[in-house]
Amino acid sequence: MYDKYITDYKKKENHLKVYEINLNESFNKDFIAATENIVNDVENFKVSDETLLKIKDKKVEVHKTGSNEINAYLKEISK
Repeated sequence: MYDKYITDYKKKENHLKVYEINLNESFNKDFIAATENIVNDVENFKVSDETLLKIKDKKVEVHKTGSNEINAYLKEISK
């Protein structure tokens, strides 16, 4: 469902840029932890599950964790 909502969102005239990070890549392993820590300091930033972030002015403005929360948010912004 993510791909469908993101595709629909990108069709909007004033959409924000969308970036995806594959946490299975070894480069990103330092960002995975048993407990999430959503902070603006990249050295202390950790996720524990699928996570969607909206960054504005170099700060985390919105974060959603888990497929249910992410899908609901993506559905809403892609309308």
